[in-house]
Amino acid sequence: MVSRRQKAVLEFCLSVLLLPLILRLQSNRDEPLVHTRAFAIGAGHTLIVSWLSDHDIWNVRTNWVRRFGVGLTQQGLLRVLTRRSDDQLATANQFGCGSVLAGALYRFWYGVLLPPPE
Repeated sequence: MVSRRQKAVLEFCLSVLLLPLILRLQSNRDEPLVHTRAFAIGAGHTLIVSWLSDHDIWNVRTNWVRRFGVGLTQQGLLRVLTRRSDDQLATANQFGCGSVLAGALYRFWYGVLLPPPE
């Protein structure tokens, strides 16, 4: 059986591997991408969901229906942000980049350096 710490370290490694791929996708575009609102919202959402899952608030970690519902909020946020943006692809990329970076930092702190909260 995989412990929660091993799972957290695996999540950290996956986030670190995904970040260069997302940055490479952004570097293929001609114009610089600065959508700080989308980046911040993606990062904030990931931090909140990770914290809720680690502390099992509202049974997010143990109830798959609630975990699925929380996951749908990410898609809802992304849809709202991209509809209000002029450059939908850039907004989606920044949202994803913020989400992956925040996930990597959170899992580095709670998973690699410290054990996940119980």
